[in-house]
Amino acid sequence: MSAKVTNFYIREQNTKGTPRLVLWILAECANEEGHCFPSVATIADRCNKSERSIQRALNTLESDGKIARKIHDGKHTKYGRTNGYYLNDYRVSVGLEPIVTFVTPKMSPVGISNKNKVTVLATRDDANVTQTNTNTNQNNLTNTTNTTEVARLKKQITLLERELKIKNRELEIKNEELHELKVQIQKESVEGSIVRSSKYSFNTFLVLAGDWQ
Repeated sequence: MSAKVTNFYIREQNTKGTPRLVLWILAECANEEGHCFPSVATIADRCNKSERSIQRALNTLESDGKIARKIHDGKHTKYGRTNGYYLNDYRVSVGLEPIVTFVTPKMSPVGISNKNKVTVLATRDDANVTQTNTNTNQNNLTNTTNTTEVARLKKQITLLERELKIKNRELEIKNEELHELKVQIQKESVEGSIVRSSKYSFNTFLVLAGDWQ
């Protein structure tokens, strides 16, 4: 379990409802590379949802490129091996390549199947499966990530501009107060000079009057 992965998905706001709960549980189980392998039953129990709801949420997350699922890549249980999950948004955020959807058919004829824009070539006995990535899914994920990042940066710029306007207004108010204070000081200084000048003139008059008498 990685607190770094968990904190990343706590801040993630683009996913809603059950898929968001599933993302949180996957994040709690993931390692530093965004890889985990909880069973559907475990996820359902921790989300307090039915396993069918969890399957639908996982399919939604996978089709949106939020996660990649590798069939039977996890730990062994009494029911078989669990699936492995890769948290792509987190992987991109730490500089790792997103993982495209894995498909591991059991028995299928030679042919091409297309799921989530990942092309899979399979032999008849399924002994050798060759996957060819069309890069469409990866490009869509990259574009989605870039769009989200641009929106986040625009929001941050808007907040900074708003803070700058507030700071500028506060500075204007301080300058106005400083100007008023200077005017008040000058006014008091002039009034003090007038009072001192009046006292001097009155004293001079008394001296001259005394000499005259």
